[in-house]
Amino acid sequence: LAAGGAAAAAVVLLTGGGQAAPPAPPASHARTVALHGSGAAGHITLTPSSWGSDLTLTLDGLPKGEHCSLVLVGANGQREEVSTWTADYEGTAAVHAMTDLSPAQATSIRIEEVGTHKLLLSNA
Repeated sequence: LAAGGAAAAAVVLLTGGGQAAPPAPPASHARTVALHGSGAAGHITLTPSSWGSDLTLTLDGLPKGEHCSLVLVGANGQREEVSTWTADYEGTAAVHAMTDLSPAQATSIRIEEVGTHKLLLSNA
């Protein structure tokens, strides 16, 4: 009985360790992600398209005149700068852009200071 119990435990360990990650959201659904940073917040919606994704970004609380860059990072670590802009006099931004990454492929979304890559907001 003890030998059978050890074999069952081994099977449980192997099965538990071999489980696949939860499936990614279906490609046909939009994905909205919250972004947070020091004194600023916003969200981005990634909507599937025939070329990848349409992006709609809304931010508030950025320093007035901040030069920003929207950067998406894929699962393989590849960085893609999608758009750049300057925050308006109220420190807000509404940005529309496109990328060839699908909503599920963009694992990290970052708003960085142009030129320095200083992180301003992210989904982490």
